[in-house]
Amino acid sequence: MRSPSHASILCVRLALGALLAGCGGPGAETGEETGEAPIAEADAAARIAEAHCEQLTACTCDERPFTSVTACIEEVRGELEAEAQAAQAAGWSYDGACAASIIADIEALGCSNEPPQIDAQSCQSQCFVYAGTEPLDAECTGHNGGYLMPTAACEQGLHCQDYAGGEPYAVCEDACSGKAVVGEGANCGADIATCAEGFWCSQFGCTAKGAVGENCGEQLDTCGPGAVCEIQQDPGLCIPSIPEGGACMTGFDNHCDPYENLRCVEDECVPEEPWICRRWR
Repeated sequence: MRSPSHASILCVRLALGALLAGCGGPGAETGEETGEAPIAEADAAARIAEAHCEQLTACTCDERPFTSVTACIEEVRGELEAEAQAAQAAGWSYDGACAASIIADIEALGCSNEPPQIDAQSCQSQCFVYAGTEPLDAECTGHNGGYLMPTAACEQGLHCQDYAGGEPYAVCEDACSGKAVVGEGANCGADIATCAEGFWCSQFGCTAKGAVGENCGEQLDTCGPGAVCEIQQDPGLCIPSIPEGGACMTGFDNHCDPYENLRCVEDECVPEEPWICRRWR
C-alpha cells in the first residue's frame, strides 16, 4: 500500500508527488500516444464535464453534490468554459491531446479512494489544456495542477511551481525539479528532492518513519506501517494504528490506519470515500 499523501474544482494541491495523471512532461503519455483521439477545442468543456459527472454519479459519495447528472454537467461545463475563455483571452494555446488524456484519467481513476499519484522518479508534469509561452524560470500564473482543465502561462512540459510568500510567487520549472528520490539524512523538500519510501522529510532531512514506541513528526503518517503518530504529545509518539472496523473517536485525531486509507466515521474506522467525491468539499 502507498502511504497517504479539497480544493475547488479547478485547483488541486501539488503535494509530495500526488498529482492527477494526464501529463505532458518528458516521458508523459498524451491522448495520441494512448490511442485517444484529441478533442476539438469547441467540445472540450462539455466532454470533460460529461466524463467527470458520469463517473461522480457512479461512485458512492457521503453527500451528493448534484441532484442529477444533467445538473452536474451544466454547472461543471460552465466552470470549464469560463476557464477556457480566460485562457483564450490570455493568448494561451489549446492542447486537444491533453484534454483527451484528462478524460482517460477520470475513467481510469474510477471510484478509487486513493489520491491519484505519479512516481516521483518519472519527471512528469501535469499537461495543460491551455499552455502559454513563458520559458523556464519565468514568472507564471494559472491553475497548474487544475483537476479538470489545467491552464498556465508556462510552456507545455514545464509546471508552474507556487512559492507561497516568496518572490516571485510562482515560476515555471522543469518537471524534474524536486523529483529526485533520496535516502536517509539527505536534503529534501518540494523543490529539492523526495524522500524514498519508508522516510519522511523533517528539518533534519529524510528521516526514517518510526515504529510503535518511537518518536515521530507532526504528521500522522510519519510512522511506519501498523503505526500512526500521536501528535498531541511533544515529541510525537508512534502508537498502533486502528484497522478497518476498529473503534475510534470521531472528531479527534484520526488514528485509523493511514496506510489503508481509513477514516473515522461514527466512531468506526472505515475506508475513505472515493477521491472524486472529496473534490467537492
